[in-house]
Amino acid sequence: LNVLQPAMLQRYMSLPHFFALCLLRGDEIVGEIAFTGEGQAAKMIGLYIKPNYRRMGLAKSLIALGMKLLADRNVQIVEADVIRRNEAQCALARACFARNIRVACYYPGLNYD
Repeated sequence: LNVLQPAMLQRYMSLPHFFALCLLRGDEIVGEIAFTGEGQAAKMIGLYIKPNYRRMGLAKSLIALGMKLLADRNVQIVEADVIRRNEAQCALARACFARNIRVACYYPGLNYD
């Protein structure tokens, strides 16, 4: 979540569906996820798994838990941004049965990977 600008994070934190989850191994944080939103809509705004813990299903587990908590709040739609050229993000989206709803264009030269 440290890539979010402080003003944007403050805005996200002010929304009713804001929460963050983390995975611990002992005292070490090995993964984290954050959601925000209001009403029946929410968005995943951050997901990170430490490199040594990737490809173990941890991201999928965090997403599933987050979506369960959102469903308990009557959220019907959960969105996430996926970078099409990032194969790992695309594979995770497919594994979670996500569907593409729109394509956004980022300015060339900016690195969002």
